[in-house]
Amino acid sequence: MTIDEFIIKLQEVFLEGSVKLEPDTDFRDNDEFDSLVGYSILLVIKENFGKEMPLSVFLSCHTVEDLYNQAILL
Repeated sequence: MTIDEFIIKLQEVFLEGSVKLEPDTDFRDNDEFDSLVGYSILLVIKENFGKEMPLSVFLSCHTVEDLYNQAILL
């Protein structure tokens, strides 16, 4: 999966895809981010990379690129 494909999947998590994400976007820095969105992001990672991201790793990520890079390393 490329980072562009990953971004498309993440945008689907946010309400109606209204959040525009780029690799350097701080995914938590918007009004739509909440615990449900965070959990949904973890599910996207599990479904697309086949591994569960530990919460401590997720919490250390700030940008979409951080998430992508950590998901690849799992």
